[in-house]
Amino acid sequence: MKKLQRRENLIDILETKENLTIDSEELLTILNKYNNDRILIENSLNEHKVQREMLSLRTGCEAYRETAKHLSQLYILLRDSNINLKISIKWFIQIVTNNLSRRIEINSNRNNDSLDMISK
Repeated sequence: MKKLQRRENLIDILETKENLTIDSEELLTILNKYNNDRILIENSLNEHKVQREMLSLRTGCEAYRETAKHLSQLYILLRDSNINLKISIKWFIQIVTNNLSRRIEINSNRNNDSLDMISK
């Protein structure tokens, strides 16, 4: 999308010039500006990814995501199989929540260790 927009902007600049020519210095300035914009966007994206990962580790979000993935896989297996699983809902929820809290503790301990290493 951005590439197309930059290309259109460059075409617009060329069309406003006499004989469809543009000075090489002017072209270099335009291309450098686009490159600098690209670098800023890339850096911003990388910073956003790092912040998202840190937030995910701090909140235990990764444990929730993994648990949700496993639960959906279990649902598909149960749905597509001929097995009649007779587990009470309370028991099932207890298993899920116990494992989930354990995973969150493990993730938060790893996060604390990495923060300790950073502060040292």
